[in-house]
Amino acid sequence: MTRTLRKGHRGPDVRRWQEFLERKGHSPGKIDGSFGEKTAAATRAFQTANGLTADAVVGPKTLAKAAELGLRSLRRLTNSELTPALIAQARKILGAHHADPYGTEIPFEIDEVHYVARIEEHYHPPGGPRKPWGYHPGVSLFLDAEPDRQIEAPDDATEPAAPPGTVTDEAPALATRAVIVLDPGHGGTAMVGSSSPNNATSPSGVSEKELTLRMAELVRASVAAQAVGVRVELTRSSDVNLGLADRARAAGALEADLFLSLHFNGFDGKARGVETWIRSKGSGNVNHADDLRFAQRVLGNVHEAIRAFDTGTKNRGVKESGFGVLRDDLLGNSAASHPCRACLLEIEFLDAPKVDELFNTGARAAEVRERVAAAIARALLDEIES
Repeated sequence: MTRTLRKGHRGPDVRRWQEFLERKGHSPGKIDGSFGEKTAAATRAFQTANGLTADAVVGPKTLAKAAELGLRSLRRLTNSELTPALIAQARKILGAHHADPYGTEIPFEIDEVHYVARIEEHYHPPGGPRKPWGYHPGVSLFLDAEPDRQIEAPDDATEPAAPPGTVTDEAPALATRAVIVLDPGHGGTAMVGSSSPNNATSPSGVSEKELTLRMAELVRASVAAQAVGVRVELTRSSDVNLGLADRARAAGALEADLFLSLHFNGFDGKARGVETWIRSKGSGNVNHADDLRFAQRVLGNVHEAIRAFDTGTKNRGVKESGFGVLRDDLLGNSAASHPCRACLLEIEFLDAPKVDELFNTGARAAEVRERVAAAIARALLDEIES
């Protein structure tokens, strides 16, 4: 459990928090992975009992105290951490539990290290190496940093995890079929149409295409941790260049509710700031008002997240252009029906030394990336809820 939890959040980490509160004598009501009023009241009771600020927000101090008292902590494994043994175990678990509800968690051990496999819905995009393309049950792996042996395998569980979209009496459910498509900008080694393989590079040598993919993966993980029933797909998961039209078509094929193209700016090593872009009315944007609201929401969240670490960043506003990656006809929008809101985010100027330090070389770089990803995820979920 790494994100800050508060009222309105949903997910397996909320369920673990509820189970922890129940074990400590602070009843959160129904243990359903939904942070509602009863869970908030139990959180305040726990905080009061342990000399913490009773704000019902499960932040770093509350999590630290809870960890001392036995709270389990899960961290999603990155691709670089997946060993052949872990991949083999994930395939074995998927074979045995592919029909289980999404959100089901299966604990296992390798070399006395504790892990949890979670059944989630994955998507194999057209053109990818896996076939058939489309939606399939998949497995995501987590490191169980503090196993408390309270999780039961699904075959022995007395109360299975709540299925996606379950409505409770504590908090309204998010849209159960919402789809978000994240587009990590650039990729590959050659131009594809007007899509370049890479634009900006940091002073330390980190490429824009590498960092956009890393940020997209973090955003996807943050959304998955916060909302059950919201599907997040990436236009690319490796170092490939799809071309602008195919990036937009991926969102259209998925019937996406939101499409966000992620980029880092580059200029003279001195320019700073966050900006978002939408397609202009003159370029045929039939969804201009909704796109503008979406872009403003993303911009505000990201700017504030970076500003918490460095006041030198700037809010450069929402800008407009005729970017092909935001073409409405490819996104599935028309004058009669335009369900997909879309914008392009320039997170910061990667060629600025301070930004390189913030995102790549600094002591808090991992924290900065996580916080910015969480801010993007929150903007996405708020936009869906609106």
